Amino acid sequence: MPNPLAAVTVAVAVAVAPVAVAQETVQLTVKVQNHDDPVEAAEVKIEKYGDPTVQFSGVTDYEGLVEFQVPPGTYSYRVDVEGTGSQLTTVELTRPKDVVARFTNGTKRNVDFSWEDMSVAAGSRAAANPQTTGDGRGVSVEKMAGPAWAEVFADGTIEVMPPLRTTPGDYEVDVRTSAGQVSTVKVHVTGPETLKALKYPVTSVEQGRSATSAAPMATISHQGRDFSSQPVPEGVKFSTDAPNAQVDADTGRVTLDTAGLQQGAGETVQVPVVATMPDGKKVTAQAAFHINALPSAKRFTPGWAPIEVAPGEHAAVKQTGERNMPKDAEYWWLRADNTKLSGWRVSIDQVDGTISASPDEGAQETVLHVRVSYSDGSQEQVAVPLKLTEPTAQSGETPADTPRVLPPGKKTEILDAQASEVEIIDNGGVRLDVDKATGKVTATVPEDAMRDASYEVNLRVDGKDQKIRLTADEKPQPPAPQPASSVKGTWWIPLVMVVMAAVGAGAQWAWSQFGGLK
Repeated sequence: MPNPLAAVTVAVAVAVAPVAVAQETVQLTVKVQNHDDPVEAAEVKIEKYGDPTVQFSGVTDYEGLVEFQVPPGTYSYRVDVEGTGSQLTTVELTRPKDVVARFTNGTKRNVDFSWEDMSVAAGSRAAANPQTTGDGRGVSVEKMAGPAWAEVFADGTIEVMPPLRTTPGDYEVDVRTSAGQVSTVKVHVTGPETLKALKYPVTSVEQGRSATSAAPMATISHQGRDFSSQPVPEGVKFSTDAPNAQVDADTGRVTLDTAGLQQGAGETVQVPVVATMPDGKKVTAQAAFHINALPSAKRFTPGWAPIEVAPGEHAAVKQTGERNMPKDAEYWWLRADNTKLSGWRVSIDQVDGTISASPDEGAQETVLHVRVSYSDGSQEQVAVPLKLTEPTAQSGETPADTPRVLPPGKKTEILDAQASEVEIIDNGGVRLDVDKATGKVTATVPEDAMRDASYEVNLRVDGKDQKIRLTADEKPQPPAPQPASSVKGTWWIPLVMVVMAAVGAGAQWAWSQFGGLK
């Protein structure tokens, strides 16, 4: 443990009585040790033999040393170490003299720390770890003296970082362990490293975009040798006057914006960079940027509106986010990208990107992740929300659930969609024709169809599914049904139905009156 009296260390001797000191003096240096370790804050008193009026006193520093400047003569000196004891010795001083007061109280230190001499260039960093002999557990190390750019850690590691302008030469760092050992570590500082060259790796940038280079690597000249691929020395500042380019003044990283540049894909842009060292010397370098064509996945932005559909119904949305999609683009989806599509039936037109979706009763709202791939190999993903709505009156099967009866081989109108967009999903085995101008749909049952043969036709009208059941027969056909939402121009239907009912009732009465008498 450090001596508790360390705080009162005095490095110079003090006269305790006013005496006339001769102009000629000699130096007495007293070193106090306990075994081989210096003792700090030991009190040393000296008195001239035969003249008790000439007295001096002082305390030792962390190295166990105290110095006195006294007139020549014979002196007695007394050393007092708190908790250890005292020593009284006589010494004759005619010239400078060093004396040692050694105590052997207590146990001798059983751990030694040692450091190798250090060498470091101004403006750089070096570190040294101690070599330990004996049991160093629990022993800490502290810095006692040395330059401000030297730091000592508790584990004994010494780190030196002399500034770039540090004068080359030899320096010392004094350290002390908590076990009482005091050591001096020598540090040799050489001249600063010289920056000879800079090199940037080639940076790839997409046409019309910006990119930032890596920090440059330096070639350093030190003590007559060149070292490549080194970090840039501290204190170097960077600048550039290139258009569309900026450089970080401290790191040297260059950012180039290719928007507006004349160079195109496949070309390389060279950005000049100037590195200025603290002494004013300059080094120039070129940061190269290779321009690549922008992938299609980054040039186009396909997108879809949210798909809103009721359970049991069907809805479709077209790709509307990008009007100039390339014709070679393909649209698809993977189950691995869409793990939450339970209860949804989804299909995508690979050519135009139209998405069709139909939820079951137990389906939950989710998101469909669509993949779009391009001929250049690039690919992107687009999220399309799938939302649930309330059922609509026009969805599902046609209002007339009764099968339509068609004569075999005869083209018969089965739906008038009033110029709506009609798509055939399943013809059910009959020939279907759609007039895209009017929305009318006609069906032709096969000529060889057996009587009462049944067919089911699936159509999609304005994105909503409709089913129509057909039966082969020779009976006359009623008028084609209208969409459930269209009543315009049909005011005459109730009147005709009333007339037909009246005629039918009259015929029934006549038959009962006359036909039954025969």
